[in-house]
Amino acid sequence: MKVIPFEKYELRINRPSTEVAELISHNSEPWRLSYVFGARTKPFLGRVENNTFKIYRAIRYQNSFLPILDGVIEKRGNESRLLITMRMPHFTSIFMLFWLGGTLLMALSGGENFRTSVSFVPLGLFLFGYILMQGGFWMEVPRAKQLLEETLGEGS
Repeated sequence: MKVIPFEKYELRINRPSTEVAELISHNSEPWRLSYVFGARTKPFLGRVENNTFKIYRAIRYQNSFLPILDGVIEKRGNESRLLITMRMPHFTSIFMLFWLGGTLLMALSGGENFRTSVSFVPLGLFLFGYILMQGGFWMEVPRAKQLLEETLGEGS
């Protein structure tokens, strides 16, 4: 597990790039407000434009740390290479930056009162936020990878 919830990886597919883009597009649909109530029919939500895509898993529960897959499809003869970046949503990243930065700053600025039980509250909030962020993101990464590979016909 990495310190920051962010991962880049490469996937090679034995299909032309146009077919790969078509497969991803066929298995994803744009986000709509009706999806809040469970009306999803495809495994991914997002969009595919030219040889790039921005998708995330269509889930029936709430996870603010759900990885977004930003990808580029490169043509390599008869096969394709997908360069994929998995990251948290921007709003979640900014919120966690303030949460973790603020609680760490409060914990470290305790000064002479650092040994009191009150000064451990910000440290506990920091650890809680960090564990929540890491768990919410990294538990979803293998699921998203597996689903993408199955969608492209490369799954085990």
